[in-house]
Amino acid sequence: MKVEDAKNIVVKSLSGATGLPDDEISALLEVPQDPSFGDYALPCFKLAKRFKKPPNRIAEEIASRVDPFPPMEKVAQVGGYVNVTLNPQSLMGAILNEMEEGTRPFGFNRDHEGKRAVVDYSSPNIAKPFAFHHIRSTMIGSALTKILAANGYEVVGINHLGDWGTSFGYIIHRLRGLSGDEISKITLEGFMDHYVAARREEADNPGVTEGAREAFRNLEEGEESAVNIWRRVREVSLERFE
Repeated sequence: MKVEDAKNIVVKSLSGATGLPDDEISALLEVPQDPSFGDYALPCFKLAKRFKKPPNRIAEEIASRVDPFPPMEKVAQVGGYVNVTLNPQSLMGAILNEMEEGTRPFGFNRDHEGKRAVVDYSSPNIAKPFAFHHIRSTMIGSALTKILAANGYEVVGINHLGDWGTSFGYIIHRLRGLSGDEISKITLEGFMDHYVAARREEADNPGVTEGAREAFRNLEEGEESAVNIWRRVREVSLERFE
């Protein structure tokens, strides 16, 4: 049995109890917002004029005419509704069968189609190793993105990399005297060590601060040696992030 088969059985049972065609019953059938009311509900308000009875009386009569059989477990009148509860084991078996066969994309809906959601990820800074808080927020961002997409949203993920600012001036200032070959061998941790060392040095040497500011000005102005160091730092960082 499939999930759709279970719904068809409910529709045909209610159709037989009301004398209404299957397609009309199917169009009226609802899924209760409160699971305690069952898996399907037939509202009888639109039937009051046709049957010339109040909705709760119609619902009571329909419920009394339906003899529940698998996969139905319970049929009951609640106000102006006929509530149908399916057998959990039968329903779960049908769901698992369809999941295994891949015949339905379970967990997906189009309720928010046409809407856009923006998810801001961890936004790490380059020249620094990925830390736990980056990993945590990246995983949360990834999960939220998948959940939102499964609900029909167009999801835009933003992961802004902090790859600019005076902090790169400290690294560039420290590496000015090294050759391109020497710089190409520096690891991500190595770049971090150079930044930390520069910040320690400036406590006793104010020239480091001015050197870092000048190096960042050079980077902003596109000075070749500064840009080459920045590119190498960015390249090594992105390899690690990937």
